[in-house]
Amino acid sequence: MSLEIRIATLILWVSFIFLAVVTCVIIFQLFRRLWMAKHADQHETNTQAELSQLTAALFASDSQDPQNSGKNASQLANAVDDVSLSVIAQVLTLLRGSERDRLLRAVAVSQNLARPIKQLHKGNVTNRMRALRILESFDCDASFAALQQVLDQRNPQIVKETAAYILARNGVPIGADRLIKALKLGKNPPSLF
Repeated sequence: MSLEIRIATLILWVSFIFLAVVTCVIIFQLFRRLWMAKHADQHETNTQAELSQLTAALFASDSQDPQNSGKNASQLANAVDDVSLSVIAQVLTLLRGSERDRLLRAVAVSQNLARPIKQLHKGNVTNRMRALRILESFDCDASFAALQQVLDQRNPQIVKETAAYILARNGVPIGADRLIKALKLGKNPPSLF
């Protein structure tokens, strides 16, 4: 065989392998998108089911029947245990008054906030910020106490600043000396650049 035929054959094989690899990548991406769409639909279905369960329990606990009040309260507590905190946070943004207070009490009693509070004190900055965003939706004493502890403990500066912002937005009083010390406001001179 001549050298030109060998080169042409080599080029043909390389282009064939390249096309096969590109085809495999395209097929892989299609299956990956199909799998992601299926899981997104399943997540949406689960979220809708949790939302339905929580709202049903919440409004059932609103009934004025004194015979069923204990049963309805336990139904709300069970629903809060079964529902993710992100769904509860979504519902809390829509509620006002006694319904909101009842749901916050049920969350506080259920100890659902224990996991994000634990994440707030351990782990990397990303996990701590995620825990802060979850706790931001729950304006209850347990959440506020955890956020105030963040200010006093050794945490990254951005975590402390975010915790202070959340506390201030919710109207939780923080002493000026404590805030200045926690955020190290007097230590870094302002920069012009």
